[in-house]
Amino acid sequence: MDSVNVMILPVAFVFGKFGKMYPSAGGSATFVGTAFGFLYLSIIPIGPLIICFSIY
Repeated sequence: MDSVNVMILPVAFVFGKFGKMYPSAGGSATFVGTAFGFLYLSIIPIGPLIICFSIY
């Protein structure tokens, strides 16, 4: 078992637990939105601008 498998294993367990707690079709977007609420939605208009400016 290499180090990537060891690092991804806890993430897989957490996503499995979240999937059981919040069984909607949203996936990771639902989990992050539930955790951070309005802050998650406020990042959407800012993220693309950051990416555009970081390329140049």
